[in-house]
Amino acid sequence: MARGIGRIYQPSYRDSRTREKKKVTVWWIRFGCRRTCGKPECSGVHQENSRSDNRRVAERLLRKRLGEVGVAASLRRKSTARRSRTWRE
Repeated sequence: MARGIGRIYQPSYRDSRTREKKKVTVWWIRFGCRRTCGKPECSGVHQENSRSDNRRVAERLLRKRLGEVGVAASLRRKSTARRSRTWRE
């Protein structure tokens, strides 16, 4: 997966009793859609719970969501165009 397209993370919080910093077991995804999702209330950034403690499940969900909004396809086209220019030079 290319860098900068989306993010996979586990939120952290501080326990109110012990004041220890803890991580949530479930992975979350966050990605920008560049307002191509078609939702009128869209701010351009989406975040979603993967409902899984497995990072690979979250990666697949992120790829799926990026495919749905068309961000991955447009970035893939730009990267192949850039590569073809370097080969010609």
